Amino acid sequence: MAHLKTEINPKKAGRPRLDPTVVVSVRIPKTLKEKVSARFGKNWMKLFKMFVEVYMKDEFELNSKK
Repeated sequence: MAHLKTEINPKKAGRPRLDPTVVVSVRIPKTLKEKVSARFGKNWMKLFKMFVEVYMKDEFELNSKK
């Protein structure tokens, strides 16, 4: 366990022990990827992650008000 990455010591090997994560693969047309990359830059996948988080939060709030 000496090589666990932590919030205190981010230089250690491995991933931080925060929330468990999974890798998700999504197929999109190549032209769409090129358009999105041109508009939002190479880190557009982070924007997609944030979009999903906000969308899920809004869904939860809408369902809890019913």
